[in-house]
Amino acid sequence: MFRVMVVLVLAIQLRALAVLAIVLMLMLVQLPDRQRQTLSPNMKR
Repeated sequence: MFRVMVVLVLAIQLRALAVLAIVLMLMLVQLPDRQRQTLSPNMKR
């Protein structure tokens, strides 16, 4: 049972890290897009 609990904890931690990594990647991808949208009108002006 102890080994099963350790495996479950590791799996949960890996899933949490994967979710955080995906969220961070999405944030990094969305930030440049927003900056481009805000800079494009200024460049046109």
